[in-house]
Amino acid sequence: MEPGTGMQLEALNQAVQEELSTLLGRCEQLEKSKCQLQEEVTKHHHHLETLVLDGSQREQCTGEVAEGADQERSAKLQEVSLVLQAQAAHQAPLGQTGDIHCDSMRIQLEERIRNLESELERIKTTQEESASRKEATQGGMEMYKELYLEEVKTRRCLAKKLERLEKLLRIERRKLRVNEEKGSQSQLEEMKKRYSEKVKEVDRFQKEVAELSQQLDREREQCTQLEAKNQALQEELSALRGECENLALDKCQLQEELAKLHHHLETNVVDRSQLEQCKREVEEQADQEIRQKLQEVNEFLQAQAAHQDTLEEIRTSHVESLKKQLEDRIRDLERALGRTKSNQAERPFQKESTQAEVDKYKELYLVEAQRRKSLTKKLERATERLAVANTKLFLERHRSRSVVTSSAVSGVLAASPLLDSPGLGHVGLSLGLSRSLALRTPPRHLW
Repeated sequence: MEPGTGMQLEALNQAVQEELSTLLGRCEQLEKSKCQLQEEVTKHHHHLETLVLDGSQREQCTGEVAEGADQERSAKLQEVSLVLQAQAAHQAPLGQTGDIHCDSMRIQLEERIRNLESELERIKTTQEESASRKEATQGGMEMYKELYLEEVKTRRCLAKKLERLEKLLRIERRKLRVNEEKGSQSQLEEMKKRYSEKVKEVDRFQKEVAELSQQLDREREQCTQLEAKNQALQEELSALRGECENLALDKCQLQEELAKLHHHLETNVVDRSQLEQCKREVEEQADQEIRQKLQEVNEFLQAQAAHQDTLEEIRTSHVESLKKQLEDRIRDLERALGRTKSNQAERPFQKESTQAEVDKYKELYLVEAQRRKSLTKKLERATERLAVANTKLFLERHRSRSVVTSSAVSGVLAASPLLDSPGLGHVGLSLGLSRSLALRTPPRHLW
C-alpha cells in the first residue's frame, strides 16, 4: 500500500470523525432543545389548567354573587310587601292613630326603598364588572388555547425534524463504521510493515552491538598487551637504573682500587711504565664500559619515552573512539525513542506497540550497559592478574640473573692469571668486578 493512499485514508477518516462529532453535537443540541420545549409545553399546560380553573372559579363566584344579590333583592322585596300588608291591616283598626304614624312610616319606607335601589345599582355594577372580567378571561383562555395549539404544532415539527436527524445519524454511523473498518484494515497493514521495519532495525542494532563488543574486546586485548609491554619496559628501566647505580658504585670502588694499586706499586718498586700502562688499560676499559652502559641506558630511556607516548596516544584515541561510538549509539537510541514518541503522539492507538518497542530498546540499552560493566570488571581482574604475573616474572628474572652473575664471577676469579702474583691481586679483583658488571647487563633482545 502506497503512503499517499494511506495519508488520503487518514484524512478521510479524520474528516468523517469531525462530521460525526458535529452531528453528535447537533443531536445533543436538538435533544436539549427538545427537553426545553417539553418543559415549556408542560409549563403552558399547567398555566392553561390554572387559567381554566381560575375562569371556572370566577364564573362560579360571579354566579354565586348574582344568586346572592337576587336572593337579597327578593328577600328585601318580600320584607317591603310584608311591611305594607301589615300597615294596611293595621290602618283600619287604628284609625286616627294610624294616620299619625303613617307619615313617619312612609318616610322610613322611602328611605328604605332608596337604600334598596342604591344596593341594586351597586349589585348591577358588580355584575357588569364580573361579566367584563369573564369576557377578558375567556379572551385570555382563547389566546392561551391558540398558543397551546401553536406549541403542539411546533412540537410535532420538531419531532419530525428529530426523526429525520436520527435517520441521518444512523446513516452517518453506518458510513463511519464502514470507513473505520476500511481504515482499520489499512492501519493493520501499515502497522505490520512498521513492525517488520522495527524488527529489522532491532536486528541491525543487535549486530552493531555485537560488532562494537567484539571491537571493544579487541581494543581491550591490545590495551592489555600494551600495558604488559609497558610494565616489562618499566621493570627493565628500573633494573637498568639499579645497574647504573651499581656501575657508579663500582666506578668508585675501581677508583679506590686504583689508588690502592698506585700505593702498592710505589711501595713494591714496580716499573713505572707498566704501572701507567696497567692504569691506562683499566681506566680505558672502565670508561668504555661506563660509556657503553650509559649509552644503552639513554637508548632504553628514549625508547621507553617513545613507547610511553605511543601508548598514551593509542589509549586516548581508543577512549575517544569508544566515547564517540557510545555517544553515536546513545544518539541513535534517542532518535529511535523520539521517533517512537512522535509516532505515539500522532497515532494514539499505536501506544501499546510503541511502548513495547521502547521497552525493547531500554532492555537492549540496559543489557549493553551490563555487558560494558562486566567487561570493565573482567579487564580490571585481567590487569590485576597481569600485574601479579609481572611481579612474579620480575622476581624470577632477578633471581636467575643473580645466580648467573654469581657463577660468572666465580669462574672469572678462578681463571684470572693475575691472582698468581701477589703484587697484582687488586688488579685481578678489579677486572673480575668489571666482568661481573658486564655480565649483569641484560641482553639487547630483552629491551
